[in-house]
Amino acid sequence: MLCWTYLIIRAFQEKGIYYYVFPEYSQARKALWDAITEDGKSYLEFIPKEILEKKWNHEMKIKLTSGSIIQLIGSDNFDSMRGTNPRGVVLSEYAYQNPLVWTLVLDPILTKNKGWAVFNSTPNGKNHFFDLYNFAKDNPEWYCKKLTVEESKLISQEEIEKKHSQGISEEFLQQEYYCSFEIGVQGSYYGKLVRDMRQEGRLGHVPYDKNLLVYTAWDLGFSDSMSIIFFQKRGNEILIIDFYENQGYQIAHYLDHLRSKPYAYGKHFAPHDAKSHDRTGNTFVQIAREQGFQFNVLERQLSVLEGIEKVRGTFPRIFIDEKKCEYLERCLLQYHADYDEKTHIYKNTPKHDWSSHAADCLRYLVQSLDHLTMTGMSKENLDKLKYESGIMSYY
Repeated sequence: MLCWTYLIIRAFQEKGIYYYVFPEYSQARKALWDAITEDGKSYLEFIPKEILEKKWNHEMKIKLTSGSIIQLIGSDNFDSMRGTNPRGVVLSEYAYQNPLVWTLVLDPILTKNKGWAVFNSTPNGKNHFFDLYNFAKDNPEWYCKKLTVEESKLISQEEIEKKHSQGISEEFLQQEYYCSFEIGVQGSYYGKLVRDMRQEGRLGHVPYDKNLLVYTAWDLGFSDSMSIIFFQKRGNEILIIDFYENQGYQIAHYLDHLRSKPYAYGKHFAPHDAKSHDRTGNTFVQIAREQGFQFNVLERQLSVLEGIEKVRGTFPRIFIDEKKCEYLERCLLQYHADYDEKTHIYKNTPKHDWSSHAADCLRYLVQSLDHLTMTGMSKENLDKLKYESGIMSYY
């Protein structure tokens, strides 16, 4: 309520575009547009009739008499915000949002036009919201407030104890009601493995070895994010040296990104949908081939969970460069099983959110290992393979 009211006030005071951003577009309608407070008041009624000029229900958009536009959106398609010029934004439940919506889209815009942003959220492990909280609480130019149930008094201790007796874990209660960052993402598939990786020194500086080929594994996204993992093989070790993810661009953008790297490429791997036809009748494989890239298309896995287990078994052999793959690390920490709010049970399916694309990309990487038999090789053999593969012209 506080953030919604603040946004309305600022929008009335200064003409501009204002966004209230949720992790998913569907949440925007459920949690605010169609939502009703405990005393039976619609959230839209927080806008006085005297300043409300027009309302578009389908777009969840409002125009005020000041000329300002307020719109509710989801960060699951953050590309829709490119090219817009908001004056202010509220990012609700930011710990569950794709951090790229801020770093790639909103931060540059708001910096340019001297706009403002508000972040609110319950914790979700030590992810990007945790980093932002630590930055803000020690920065005099930011306002930062941590409000637990003990301070807000919105829920009694008796109610919390009742929830615990109903089977809700202490960890979950600490996170949701006491703002604890200490527990990891609930239902995380790879969280402990990533933390073990850091303790064992396998998450750190992993440089590009010029004596080894670089392979790529892709997760294709045409209406959402496209992910690419760059990796090398050294004996039995998998060296993840680079990562790239973006959305809203044509295939050529991602292939140009490959060309911009100083890497000597071996094979490129894409999932089964690389052979699916787009609206023009072309496939990803065909378009890539026309631009000089040959892709190996992986067979469709029978079970995503089996693929996840295969990744978990491969983790002890994986090394990740923490600087170039920081976003990949965040995704792997976030990737988790879907949760049934009614039964309080995790489902046997992953939650599809901003972390899914990178996590799926790693799953395709592990699947591609069945097609790779080479380990290291001398520069002479490397140059020979590059020539035979027809990729010498790229360098």
